[in-house]
Amino acid sequence: MRRWPVRQAAARALVRMFFPPWSGQQARSGATLVSRERGFALLIVLWTLVLLSLLVGALAAAGGGRARVADALRRNAELDAAAEGGVQEAMFHLLDRSRARWPADGRVREVRRGPVVLRVLIETEAGKINPNQAQPALLEALLLAVGADRDTARQLALNIESWRRPGMPVAGGVGNGGALANAYAAAGRDYGPPGQPFESLDELGLVLGMTPALLDRMAPHLTLFRQGDPDPGSADPVVRRALEIAAGGAGGAGSVIDAGGGQGTGQGGGQGGGQGPARDESVVSIWVDAAIGDRHAVRHAVAAGPGEGNAAATGASPLRILALDPVALPPRRLRAGSGTATDAGAPAGDDAGAADR
Repeated sequence: MRRWPVRQAAARALVRMFFPPWSGQQARSGATLVSRERGFALLIVLWTLVLLSLLVGALAAAGGGRARVADALRRNAELDAAAEGGVQEAMFHLLDRSRARWPADGRVREVRRGPVVLRVLIETEAGKINPNQAQPALLEALLLAVGADRDTARQLALNIESWRRPGMPVAGGVGNGGALANAYAAAGRDYGPPGQPFESLDELGLVLGMTPALLDRMAPHLTLFRQGDPDPGSADPVVRRALEIAAGGAGGAGSVIDAGGGQGTGQGGGQGGGQGPARDESVVSIWVDAAIGDRHAVRHAVAAGPGEGNAAATGASPLRILALDPVALPPRRLRAGSGTATDAGAPAGDDAGAADR
């Protein structure tokens, strides 16, 4: 019994030897160190939470941006498909022989397909001028009709002629070959007339003397897809004015075009029905503006239509697309023209509003 207190005393002595008690100052220093370690750990935790929050926010923002991009791509694809479908629908109605037919009369028709609103304009190319075939006098007359002065019109008409045909002189110079190249070089151009037909209307912008403003005014009255002279009965007022100028002997143009004995109106008379000669729909131009809210997709197509010399003679499909292109903006008359809205199953009839020319 007496040995137990001795053993306890010895144990306490050993503990004091190896683990001496802290003084009051040492105790306070240890407490301060523990407090600092705890504060540093808390700071690390807070910074980790901040970084995690930023990472989560960045991921959420990236995911939202990608979702918006995907939605915009989906909507654009939907509009593109609707616009091209509108071209096919216009061709279908162009072939229709009932009273609900859509003739190439230059009128705007509006059709709804679910959330998509289609505005469709069909016009014949028969009343337009082909710059690859028109004589310089007719080109000069068209330039006068769109507002060019006489000197500019005469020079530019000759330059257009020199562009499409080899060996032709250029306005402001004589001869051909080197003289043409010199004339273009003097104007700062690094090219010259190729002596070949125009492949697109935009190529007219390369002709010496052509300005963007003049080309914008000429382009609606030009076509590369119809052969021969413009049909006065299908011509618009500008082309009819050009035909009058050319037929009136401007620059000896009396032999350039046969005015055909009639002025016609707009896109010509009706398709039969006792309203004058049948409209020439051998080649037609189709404009489609597909819209969902403020989003638009525009397509312009040129098709060989069911007029003379087409399917009836060849036995081929009565319509074939010659060109189909996306367009940044539809023509003004397609945006401004009023149309008759129809439901998804009813075609727009002839009561659609007239196009604003």
